[in-house]
Amino acid sequence: VVISVGGIFLLKTMQSPPTVQTPPPAPSPQPQPSEASDFTLSEVEGWKTYDGVYPIHFLYPKNLKLSEGDADYSSSIRLWNPLGDDRDNEFSISMLNESSLYYRSAAQLVQEKQQEGFTKEKDLYVDGILASQLKGIVTPNTFIAQRMTNQVILQVDSTVYSIVNWRSEENSEIFQRLISSIRFTENSATESTADWQTYRNE
Repeated sequence: VVISVGGIFLLKTMQSPPTVQTPPPAPSPQPQPSEASDFTLSEVEGWKTYDGVYPIHFLYPKNLKLSEGDADYSSSIRLWNPLGDDRDNEFSISMLNESSLYYRSAAQLVQEKQQEGFTKEKDLYVDGILASQLKGIVTPNTFIAQRMTNQVILQVDSTVYSIVNWRSEENSEIFQRLISSIRFTENSATESTADWQTYRNE
């Protein structure tokens, strides 16, 4: 009886190999935002430097004209080709602060653009600050024709920046160089003079 039972147990053991547990596949790595592409000095040779009234510095092609100004809804910097239509921007930088008439955060502005049909191309860092780059067709009006544009949207403290390439297909490389040259200066003056003492001629 013992031999028979042992034989049955042995037969069952041979017929039922142990189950091997297969580990679940590792999750695919998610793409991480990268810093805006660097440029070589030869690629921006002869470019001008914006160092104006707004807390932002950048390089731009010497053939473009620049203007800046404030309005109820935003402050802006315009770059246009003087050989073309004066109203026809090549690039622009709009700045919304909390006192702006139509202020919304960078996240709200990105969502608004997506609702208008823009697609989010990628996340990137501009001067170390996370930004979103979108692509879409602007609605034509008195000042602009219908065309494909790129927009980089980010927020520095309470100021929201919308940096637009109004000629997506023609100015793609120039736009990337302009974006990668941007440096924000909002906090630099405060930080660099925080420990300074006031001099009085007494």
